[in-house]
Amino acid sequence: MVVILLLGVFLLNQIYKLETTFFFLVAEISTNFGASSIVQQLADINTFKDFTLQAHTITWSNGVDFAPEYIKSLQNKESNLA
Repeated sequence: MVVILLLGVFLLNQIYKLETTFFFLVAEISTNFGASSIVQQLADINTFKDFTLQAHTITWSNGVDFAPEYIKSLQNKESNLA
């Protein structure tokens, strides 16, 4: 499958750096979130940069959030496909 998003390094509050790579497969987004989902708004770099960390969870201003264990499960799924 084609990796549709590769999200890289961004500064958090000009002091802390969040450095994580997310791999979302086309099927993953369309199956879990739907084609018109607010998750797809994260493809816009300005929306993606507008995040905070709340209780170890990455949360965007549009309401999307991903817990660490979910992100890890996506990374594990991607490495199993390789």
